[in-house]
Amino acid sequence: MKTNKLKVMICHYGMKDKGGFARNFALARVLVKLGNEVTLLTTIKSKFLMSFKPKIEIRDGVYIVAFEGFFPTVFLRGGFGLISTILKILYRINNYFDIVQSDTGQRPASGLPCLFNRMIFTSKYISEWWDF
Repeated sequence: MKTNKLKVMICHYGMKDKGGFARNFALARVLVKLGNEVTLLTTIKSKFLMSFKPKIEIRDGVYIVAFEGFFPTVFLRGGFGLISTILKILYRINNYFDIVQSDTGQRPASGLPCLFNRMIFTSKYISEWWDF
């Protein structure tokens, strides 16, 4: 029997549990309740030595994948962390998603990983801008 379960990736521009994270997490949680598999990509501040391995947490059925960034918090929080953006792109290249969603598509940490996934897998790409 065919299932209508979708693999959805939501890419958060900022840092885990800060700023607009709660808004993205609420959307992800509802999509999980509707029977979809949802991964939420985000960034965390590097504590001491940067690890290129993502920190993965499952919260209310949502896979939260957080990559470390060593830039000052002001850049990471604003969606301009270079290393974490590259790591998100690499994660997206190696994982197929039916739908990719960027919370602020104009910011590199959120928009670029979605664009790469769309180019490679022809996924549906939804880019939103909070002001609208």
